[in-house]
Amino acid sequence: SPRPSASGGGSEVFAGPMTIRSRSHAEAIVAKWTASFAPEAGDAPIIPTDQLRERLLHGGPTVLVDVRCAEEQQVSIIPTAISQDVFEAEILPALKASPNPEVMVVPYCTAGYRSGKYCRELMRDHGLSNVRNGEGVIMWSFDGGRFVRPKADCAESCAPLKVSEVGASDDDGAAPPSQRPSEQARLRSHAEVELAPPNNIDARQDDQASGTVYGRRQLLNGNWEPTDGELVSEVHVYGKNWDCAAPGFTTIYFSDSKGFAKAVSMFCAGSRGRAMGNIALWAWALLHFYFFFTPACGVMYNCGCRLALSKWGQVERCNIFDHGPGAHRCPWCSCSGLSCIFVGYDTKAFKGVFLFDTLPDGFFVTLFTIAILRFSWKKVDGAAARRSVEGRKLTVAKACMATLWFLVYCLVFGAIFWAADGDYPHFLGLSREVAQMGAAAAPPQPQEVPGRYFVRPAEVADRLAEWDVMDARAAATARGLPSARLAPWQAFSVASTGGERSVLKPPEDLLALLSGVGVNGSRPVLVYGDWDRGWGEEGRLFWMLDFLGFPRGAVSCLQGGVQAWQAAGYALEPIAAASRVGAMGAVTTTQPVNVQTVVSRRRATTVNVFNLLLEGRVTLLDTRESSEYVGSKRGDPYGAARSGHIPMAISWPWKSSVFASGAPPPELLACPAIVGGLPPEALSQDIVAYCTGGIRSGFAYLVLLGCGLENVRNYDGSWWAWAANDLLPCIGPGTGCKSEASSPIFGLV
Repeated sequence: SPRPSASGGGSEVFAGPMTIRSRSHAEAIVAKWTASFAPEAGDAPIIPTDQLRERLLHGGPTVLVDVRCAEEQQVSIIPTAISQDVFEAEILPALKASPNPEVMVVPYCTAGYRSGKYCRELMRDHGLSNVRNGEGVIMWSFDGGRFVRPKADCAESCAPLKVSEVGASDDDGAAPPSQRPSEQARLRSHAEVELAPPNNIDARQDDQASGTVYGRRQLLNGNWEPTDGELVSEVHVYGKNWDCAAPGFTTIYFSDSKGFAKAVSMFCAGSRGRAMGNIALWAWALLHFYFFFTPACGVMYNCGCRLALSKWGQVERCNIFDHGPGAHRCPWCSCSGLSCIFVGYDTKAFKGVFLFDTLPDGFFVTLFTIAILRFSWKKVDGAAARRSVEGRKLTVAKACMATLWFLVYCLVFGAIFWAADGDYPHFLGLSREVAQMGAAAAPPQPQEVPGRYFVRPAEVADRLAEWDVMDARAAATARGLPSARLAPWQAFSVASTGGERSVLKPPEDLLALLSGVGVNGSRPVLVYGDWDRGWGEEGRLFWMLDFLGFPRGAVSCLQGGVQAWQAAGYALEPIAAASRVGAMGAVTTTQPVNVQTVVSRRRATTVNVFNLLLEGRVTLLDTRESSEYVGSKRGDPYGAARSGHIPMAISWPWKSSVFASGAPPPELLACPAIVGGLPPEALSQDIVAYCTGGIRSGFAYLVLLGCGLENVRNYDGSWWAWAANDLLPCIGPGTGCKSEASSPIFGLV
């Protein structure tokens, strides 16, 4: 029946009829667990237990290594054995540094499986050749004899042999025993007690009989009593499946649950386990930077960055998004130039640099961390090997070093960035007097009226033949101004459906389409549309020509559109089929396209908007109606994939923001009123206007440009493109959006 074990809780003891006391059964178990190790495949051969005992008594230098866990060893060990930790710390380095083919290393466990794996490691990873796999404690109970239970209070006199003494013998130049008076004291340890005879074997009484242990001859002289341990007939066999020791031996084994836990623990202590442990250490070190780097910025600079699972959740409250007057920007989050590599913003540091612009964010911080920790951990490994530090303690020490490196890195570079940015007031609770941001530079003064790019019907009616007239209305339009070319925005877009339905075609295709209807930049261009009754198509066409580099002042918009033309008494004429952009009958002009280089900064792409939001230096104008900005659970009214708006965007409905009230067609508001509807910081930031497809925002671009704001862009993809990318956040009640700015903007790759 079960009784408490000598090894403590979690183990059980069974003896008598509950165990199988059969040699054949024990041999079958050993054969089963050692079957996977083949000497012809390079594994260590098995050494039978009777041969092992004979070698220990009378053979050559032998190192007997117990690879079982400490709890098993506390019950009993084979006489003269040492633990794996002692072997690796005290003996293995010497065997590798000065190979001695006479020294045989014999690992053992319960039935040869764990020791077989360790033999493979010693031969393949450490280059040892004279290695044998022991049959284990089960077969020792049949053929070896009794076991030794080590004393728990073994002190300095029980220390293992020095590394320099491994493999030494009287025959190879070592000093004789008479000249080494402390030898016997060093041999008195739980790993170096004299062999005890099995119950059924008589002790040899031979003065010449000697056992070679760790390369030392140890005289037996018939003295079979251990000096620092007690002879026992008790053995730990790990689990119930291995409960088959010889008759007369008491067996102890782990419960099933504890046996499984021990197996996992020993795997982690093995070569593969140590590899996994190293991976876990590196993951621990690098995850510091993923989860805590941005929050550390918030702690140091009081900028609003916080701990969150997503990157956007970490930065969403940062003061780089504060558009109020006098706002200060966090030195880390608003970095610029090469300094950005030290805060994990490599894409910003190498923007536009060949090859380097392909590096992901955090690349150089990761390199720094790997280099520093690899160097530090190697030093720690060396010190631990000299002091025989336990592996678990070594792992904890390395993990603490990784945390310390993270803290030091943050504090050092945090202080450097704060010192370099004289305009930021806060660092780790310290404060300094700084000037209010933006106080030194006055914003640009807007024009009085946005008329710079607008002309009235009377100004062009008499000389209309001098202009290339472009009608921006729908493709089905039949009548327009005399000699007009029909140029709807759809003709210049890459797709008719989906998220890119309003994205511009490549510039060379746009220029070819314009050239096909005779518009080549050699004459001034007049664009017009339906004014406030349309979608602002004339503004979109104006913006496209401005983006393509048509000379400023050479492109004008008809103020009041078709309504004003007819109200002034001028007639509309049929638009010829050949004058439609992209029409089959269009004739390509032979004249060259006389335009400047494409001005890319006048256009915003999805990636541009994303980066500007991260940098916190953009005023994002949503020119749709307020209901579209808020969003609806029923979905977007114009077929976008989601309903809502881009985070940080400001609702700026185009009609109410640019048109005055009055009889149609309405006049434009004065520029102070138009610009006054923008947040104050917009005058010193990039302004990006967007709507559903970049049409209404194109008109906003035209009006703001007319008011003297050169820092404006039009986002042609607009909400159709943004909403189609599920990785991008949006704010709204519709499917795929969130009710507040908490979705990860860092999802875009």
